[in-house]
Amino acid sequence: MTTLIARFAFASALALSLSLTVANAQTAASPAPAPLLTTVEQKLAEGPTGSRFGLLVTTLDGEVLVSIAPDQRFIPASNTKMFTTAIAYAELPLLQRTAKGTGVRLETGVDGAVDVVLHGRGDALLSSADDCKVDCLQVLADAVAAKTRHVRNITGDDSWFPDERWSPGMSWNNISSRYGTGTSALTLDDNELV
Repeated sequence: MTTLIARFAFASALALSLSLTVANAQTAASPAPAPLLTTVEQKLAEGPTGSRFGLLVTTLDGEVLVSIAPDQRFIPASNTKMFTTAIAYAELPLLQRTAKGTGVRLETGVDGAVDVVLHGRGDALLSSADDCKVDCLQVLADAVAAKTRHVRNITGDDSWFPDERWSPGMSWNNISSRYGTGTSALTLDDNELV
């Protein structure tokens, strides 16, 4: 019985060894990766320990040049958010048609007092600067002044975007950081306080 077990173990080990040899031979016969992909992967491997990378580079015709983990979810770095937004606007023309900038409306209460509501629609360039040329808060103020001289309250309405403080894919521990905020449809002066 012991001899039978020993022969079975030897045969199993031999079969496993042969299957690994065949698998290695098939892997070695596979075509070599494209030089560009190899170069990019080598450069990314030099990154900090624990870094993850996702990359998809295509031609204007949609031909994939480099693809590394294109379907994985990543938290974009702060310096890529503007680039990502620019690409979204370029690829989604509907955004250009519906985002008409910041608007203003006057609401008259039952007591006759007028409230001004700034209604944001994603215009990231609204400015209160004295030298403003485009998307100026002063233009909205002039429009209000043409209708009324007395204003009770000025309210900002950023409901054009969903109230999503913790967006999908964002880690809970990013929320308390400066860059961990949700997006707002109403932005003034690059959201900077001076």
